[in-house]
Amino acid sequence: MNRNNLLRAMMLIAVATLFSCSYFTKDKAAIDDDMMRGKYEVDITPLISKFVNNDSGIAALALSSVKVNVSFYKDNKGVFELGGKVLDFASLFSDEPIDKIHQFSYIIESDSVFYIKLKDNEEFKETAIVRKLSDNYDYLQFSIINQKKDILLNLSRVSE
Repeated sequence: MNRNNLLRAMMLIAVATLFSCSYFTKDKAAIDDDMMRGKYEVDITPLISKFVNNDSGIAALALSSVKVNVSFYKDNKGVFELGGKVLDFASLFSDEPIDKIHQFSYIIESDSVFYIKLKDNEEFKETAIVRKLSDNYDYLQFSIINQKKDILLNLSRVSE
């Protein structure tokens, strides 16, 4: 066996070893954005409890009627959808229509750090740490970053 063939064989063995090690030791907590695709209902109760004072029961009641859905699509695109009677009521008195659907782009880096961009001319902003609460991605948890208060949002898959 000449020197070039020996180097090629060693290189192939090294690449195969690295590939097999990374394949079998993949972090089970890492988020796969392909598996995350689908429509989720967002439980905003933790958000309401963090920002609404105990004295503001009516405000909390109104906000609790807001329905939030988020959909993740291929090519790292998504849509926030806001709904509920309080938004319908507010739109009656608003001079301008209330946007209930908001498109966004997202990326996930370092296995679980969620970055979002609301407009094409913006930079991605670090937004949350994503945890899957089930292996089939039916339940996700977003831990919001850069908030003075800890906020955990739970998402439940509605459809794929």
